[in-house]
Amino acid sequence: MKVFIRHSARDLQRVWKQILVFESIYMAATSLLFVPALAFLFNRFLLAFGGNLLLNGDVYRLALSLKGGTVLALVGFAAGLIVFLEFGTVIVVAQQRLFGRDTFISDAFATAARALPRLLGLGFIQWVLLLFTFSPWVDTPLAGLLLGNVNVPIVLVNHLYESKFLLFLYSIVLAAAAYLFLRCIFAMHYILIEGQSTARAIRNSFALTRRNMGTLIVHIALLNAILYAAAAMAVYGATFAIERWESPLRFVVADWYVPVASLLALLFAMLTVPVNLVVLTRLFYVMRRAAGVPFENRLRLVRSRLLRHLEFALKRYFRTRTVRYGIALFALVYAAGVLALHQSYAERLIYLDWHVKVIAHRGDIHAAPENTIASIRAAIESGVDAVEIDVQLSKDGVVVLNHDYTLERAAGVPLGVHELTYPELVALEVRGAWTGMPTERIATLEEALQEAKGRTKLVIELKPYGDADALARTTAELVASAEMVPEVYLQSFDYGVLQTAKSVVPELKTGQILFAAAGDVSSLDVDFYTISQTMLSERFIERAHRLDREVWVWTVNIERNMREVLKYDVDGVITDFPDKLQRIVGVE
Repeated sequence: MKVFIRHSARDLQRVWKQILVFESIYMAATSLLFVPALAFLFNRFLLAFGGNLLLNGDVYRLALSLKGGTVLALVGFAAGLIVFLEFGTVIVVAQQRLFGRDTFISDAFATAARALPRLLGLGFIQWVLLLFTFSPWVDTPLAGLLLGNVNVPIVLVNHLYESKFLLFLYSIVLAAAAYLFLRCIFAMHYILIEGQSTARAIRNSFALTRRNMGTLIVHIALLNAILYAAAAMAVYGATFAIERWESPLRFVVADWYVPVASLLALLFAMLTVPVNLVVLTRLFYVMRRAAGVPFENRLRLVRSRLLRHLEFALKRYFRTRTVRYGIALFALVYAAGVLALHQSYAERLIYLDWHVKVIAHRGDIHAAPENTIASIRAAIESGVDAVEIDVQLSKDGVVVLNHDYTLERAAGVPLGVHELTYPELVALEVRGAWTGMPTERIATLEEALQEAKGRTKLVIELKPYGDADALARTTAELVASAEMVPEVYLQSFDYGVLQTAKSVVPELKTGQILFAAAGDVSSLDVDFYTISQTMLSERFIERAHRLDREVWVWTVNIERNMREVLKYDVDGVITDFPDKLQRIVGVE
């Protein structure tokens, strides 16, 4: 083990500069070229389906269709090829160094590119499966493209919180994925070094790791423990030194410590996977030699004149003194800008009030039946920033409060609001969620507006189960006549009803509710997005804020998820437990 660690450290010492340069260039190329290209192809595909945007259920219908599933698999495969080129280049550089040979990055890249045809045919299916086996364990710029707008931690907590069986099932699936990951870990080495097909490479990786699982786990665990321990020691060591430093400059250094640490963390994340690949390449040969396979170089290196000429030209260009000084100056200016941005953000976090809106979902449902005047009044008295309600249109054209398609859950009547007149509706008793809670009558939107006027903001969700156009127009007119346009937000899953309401009262603030989206969401003419917590991502929020649109999240009830959501720069959170959210945010 000591000999292996010493030799691995020597390998890393010899190749780290080359790998760092390659990873920097490839990460930039991935972000600026590959991901936009794949996104462009996907958008072309959406246009073939009649538009550049799919919302909510349409996304799932597309994904589950034969044509949609095929295209998504092809996009995933293309992303897999990009990942293969990155990892393959690192493996070739490490393998050549293992045999005492220096190689050009261009030759290593060309060698990895030569192996791409082996992923075609039946290898296509196997490589896609292999990629999704690897995807939870590696971090690349393509992760956002592969996962889309999915907040994995919140998705898991939502489902695992509800069932011990699901928690057990998830543990089994996670263990199986980890097992497959370890058994297939040398598949890329066999594809690149031995020139094998994907299927044969997977079989040989299984064979090589069959009796070496313990050794493999120990080496990987030890390597990553050393990496993370070194990073932790650097962070805590610097923190300890700053705290003990008796100098007037101490507070200046402390202020800049977090942004500097963030930049170093980015560098660490960028090199973690390549470092593992370098060590795994040595371990590949150690295990093969233990299995009786001769230690010999069987890799056929591809030498690309074009790529090598380009690499030489870049080296000559960047070695000139003027360019070096220019790069150094740019790096300093860039680093200073990033640090200043971090510092400004940190100061805003410390000194400014928290501006996230706490929105009571259907009123205070713990004090009174949902969507009633009593629940709205109780929510207002609890000090929330806004109250969310649902509205539908009765048979005789009155806008009333109700959530479900029928009144079965709320009042024990298996009919919809649009099937009953207002006199019939007002005669019903709305039941609460808890036994013994006093019943209430169905409220009209006009009553809700008067209850909230001057006391809180109202978030009105349009439920167009009957006449959608009439619902949108009547709601907009009621809000305008109550002189509450500045205090009301209209939202809906149906983009059409939002446009109708906006055409009646252009000053109304409208928002699209989303639980899934594919394509250009910015094409929607709305003032805010209300997204499922499972869609939450930094990328979505940044794009929305660049368009001066707010992002609200629904419906966040688990405390752990509340804390996760508040890590993002969201503008509002809709919850059934506003008191819990207020406590976390720090509202007295």
